[in-house]
Amino acid sequence: MLTCTQNINQNGRKIGVKITSGASTFTQISSLKYSAESSSEITIGATASANINVTMPAPTVNITGSEITLFMSCNNEEIQTGVFYVDEIEKRNGVVTFTAYDCMYVKTRKEYKSNLSYPAYMQAVLNEVCAQCGISHNITLSANPQLSSDTLSGFTCRDVIGYIAGYQGKNAYIDSTGKLVFR
Repeated sequence: MLTCTQNINQNGRKIGVKITSGASTFTQISSLKYSAESSSEITIGATASANINVTMPAPTVNITGSEITLFMSCNNEEIQTGVFYVDEIEKRNGVVTFTAYDCMYVKTRKEYKSNLSYPAYMQAVLNEVCAQCGISHNITLSANPQLSSDTLSGFTCRDVIGYIAGYQGKNAYIDSTGKLVFR
């Protein structure tokens, strides 16, 4: 069995893109640009987000504000690439162009408001901020100190996630399934 990389290097390869939104599937993608925040510097505690710009024939369903899942394939080997939320959309002559962002950008801009009793463990703060944002995770913190007071309320949820990631010596990302990960 060939890996995706081996398939890409073969002659006659077929590269594909598919977007799903609910029960709808879109395969006639004219243009796709994937962008992710990056830095040329070494960072700790960064909260990187990603977005896509897509041009495709106008769908028969309204996708404004909807959650979409991006898949890429090479010779029919399909890989989920990300979960995004459609934000900016422009429709002209039967074609739509839109920008969609991952949940690090879309869901973490609100203010973090803690309902925990302090002192509270950092793991509890992470669980609470993710619940407030509607972001899932499978993170078990290696360093889990007690925070003596609610000093993080008033910051954005993204700031709190970055603080916790930084304390772990890591950065925060959204993986291809839409979950928060530290690495």
